[in-house]
Amino acid sequence: MSDMFSKKKWYISEEPGFSKLHEAYTLLDPEDGKKVLGKAIEEIKTFDKLKKLFLDRGLIPLHVRLNDENGQTLMTLDRKGCTWSTPIEVLDAKGNRIGAIRQAWFSLSGKLSLTGPAGESIGTIDADTCCGKKYTYVDGNGKQVGTITHQWKGYSREWLTTTDDWMVELTEDQTRAPLLLAGALAVDLLFHET
Repeated sequence: MSDMFSKKKWYISEEPGFSKLHEAYTLLDPEDGKKVLGKAIEEIKTFDKLKKLFLDRGLIPLHVRLNDENGQTLMTLDRKGCTWSTPIEVLDAKGNRIGAIRQAWFSLSGKLSLTGPAGESIGTIDADTCCGKKYTYVDGNGKQVGTITHQWKGYSREWLTTTDDWMVELTEDQTRAPLLLAGALAVDLLFHET
């Protein structure tokens, strides 16, 4: 298991860059002076970049690669289809399915359903308020697995950009870390990039 997935807390900082028309994130260790653990970068085709200017994020294919600090791929998020119901597949470095994330049809605050490698339901990520500033990952038994909390970065950054920073905290065993991190990236990509 990568050092990235052995942590209990991560700080995800979105990099500004409207002119690039793709999203990029730096994952930091908040317990070790914000040491860089890795990067998540959206890989998007030129035509899809142009669609981002006019269409909802849920209608555009998605491919995000999560790399460790040495550039080695740890995980990818991949959605080939272009509908709200098309799941985001979460794959490990070898291309094996870790799980999937599906956006809820209707939710005022933003809700994601999580499934495991075989398609079995393993929980949800749901916002605590209608503003979508804190999300909770709850397993199928109703037990809290982790939290994803928006970090305030000042008026100018909040009002003038769509860049968001997130504190992600795992409260359960480490095997849930990849899906929690994938869920945190999905929360930002699906609900906070408008």
